[in-house]
Amino acid sequence: MINVGPDQTVAAIIGRGHSGTRLAAQTLAASGFYMGDRHNDSDDLIPIEPAYEAARIAGTYVEELGALSWNFDRLFTEPVPDDWTAAMSEYLRSIAESDAPLRAWKLPEMVLSFPFLARSMPDVHYILWVRDPRDCILKKHATDDLARFNVPCSHRPAVLGHPEYGPRIQSWVYQYRIMMETVLRLNRGHAIPTRMATVRFEDMVEQQRYQVSDLGEFLGTPVSTVPVRAKSVGRWKTMGFEGWIGSGPFTPYLRAMWPDRLHP
Repeated sequence: MINVGPDQTVAAIIGRGHSGTRLAAQTLAASGFYMGDRHNDSDDLIPIEPAYEAARIAGTYVEELGALSWNFDRLFTEPVPDDWTAAMSEYLRSIAESDAPLRAWKLPEMVLSFPFLARSMPDVHYILWVRDPRDCILKKHATDDLARFNVPCSHRPAVLGHPEYGPRIQSWVYQYRIMMETVLRLNRGHAIPTRMATVRFEDMVEQQRYQVSDLGEFLGTPVSTVPVRAKSVGRWKTMGFEGWIGSGPFTPYLRAMWPDRLHP
């Protein structure tokens, strides 16, 4: 789909909707990366329908095991399907056809296809962009409805008094797990490590200079700073959700990725 030359860097921003991926896209654009021909107001590469079709194909390879639990084996053990490759190639056409030395793109729904994407293009640098789930689910997103993308999701958590948050919790857990499963299977201990780096949105806001330095080392090119909003971190604390959103299904993920933010 995308050929990466010896003097080129191609990056994909992999992060759920409302995880702050727009900041990632703005950072790379300010650093000289070509981000594709057309974008929407969220800086997503468009048109998005081919990527949605690819996500729907990937969803059929997943098995639901129970509440907030899935088996992703087929995404890693079976051949990447031709129809998925055709859809993703169409979506990434402007990136693939560019001869810019620095290229990147961003679309939250890429998470749903991440295993196939990383297997198909191991020379791409994958920036895994994560955000405290308590902030990440405050607004609705297209991927809240996993069934829309053929992901089996019958065991949806219930949140008393806030029914809209059940699908968002399920969506966040699914996408975090598929990202980390891809890291585990294709990066750690692999003979030819896939290029992956994880960035916490909170660190990019609060320690931007350190983060862009690390990101530049990962990408092999200087990365610029851009304006950030400090108030975008910890918004959940002002929403009156402390009674339920600070614990429950998110607890193991907060302990693993945000131990410094587990408690208000």
